Amino acid sequence: MIFEPTPPTLRQLLTGALWLIALCGIGSWFGRLSDSSTNPIFIIASAGCFLAASLAIIRPLYWLLTWPILRFIDRLFIPVGSTDRPPFDLTVAHHCREKERYDDALNEYERLRDLHPKRPEPYDEALDILREHYEDTEELITELSKLRRRHIR
Repeated sequence: MIFEPTPPTLRQLLTGALWLIALCGIGSWFGRLSDSSTNPIFIIASAGCFLAASLAIIRPLYWLLTWPILRFIDRLFIPVGSTDRPPFDLTVAHHCREKERYDDALNEYERLRDLHPKRPEPYDEALDILREHYEDTEELITELSKLRRRHIR
């Protein structure tokens, strides 16, 4: 979502609830004191405590109230299937390989593996480059072979 506010953590919710309970209790105590005396300080202190209690719980309430509306707006303007992966294309990697820029070709194969993990070509061609043009890459070759076996069945 574009406008996704971060959801409050459990700690933030519990802290806000504890502040809400504590400040409302103090505010009601000040309210009872203001009933027994005519001092306006107790009324102002009571209102201040209730205001502070509402500020303590405002972030979780903001998220709970705005999240459904903002999600609806996002779904309206950005449909669910509109962010597809780019098409599978090996031309950049092949071009780098032809120009003997093997590091760039390996980077491109890695990008393609991340975007299309079920396709075997990036794994196979990266393994070919590692075997042909690099030395002391046995660990990397075994790791890449394991990745290939894990993703491609």
